[in-house]
Amino acid sequence: MMRYTLALFLVALLVMLLGLVFGYLSLDISAPEDRQLVASGALAYWSDCGYDCGEVSPPPSADPTCIISAYPATLRGGESSNLAWGSENTSSAYLSSVGTVAVVGGTNVSPRETTIYTLTVYSRQGAANACATHVNVLP
Repeated sequence: MMRYTLALFLVALLVMLLGLVFGYLSLDISAPEDRQLVASGALAYWSDCGYDCGEVSPPPSADPTCIISAYPATLRGGESSNLAWGSENTSSAYLSSVGTVAVVGGTNVSPRETTIYTLTVYSRQGAANACATHVNVLP
């Protein structure tokens, strides 16, 4: 139960950190006089078109990004480590030694030897990015 609680705490902390890094926890609704707020589907952004925007395309999508961590990062054989990850601008994700995973999530692993876990994330446009963490297994 303690490990489950710790895992949930770490995932919540990771999501909060991602929010700070990518600016989700800040809000600036003041617009310069020559800009207009444009909503397109789930996107909202300031446009330079003034007051007569007509058809406006959303800004180009950003490349996918990710972050992954392991806790504990060092353990003895037979023990487990919790991996927690998050991503941005992604539609799918793949974790080495595990397989296809959610774009934000976590899992427990019990490696027999020191292992590098690589999370590869993909955007809807086919762009890819990767991030990694390692779990050190002591003899």
